[in-house]
Amino acid sequence: MRSRPAAQTAIGRIGAAGAQPGADAAPLDEARGPRREAQLRWDFIAAENSEGFHNPEEALRILARAVDLAYRRSSRP
Repeated sequence: MRSRPAAQTAIGRIGAAGAQPGADAAPLDEARGPRREAQLRWDFIAAENSEGFHNPEEALRILARAVDLAYRRSSRP
């Protein structure tokens, strides 16, 4: 699943940006919102335990949205 690495990439980039001396908190807070939404979607599918067995189309839709949210802010310079 691509959603987990995408979320981890976002977390790493936000953390690295925050560790820079004089980092502005506003853009970091803005980036954290979509990352949290992505993580929520990943957690939902993981906690559901069947990885979409009962409704694979919906599981894929949720995970695709998680990837989109994770990369939305992490791809910014």
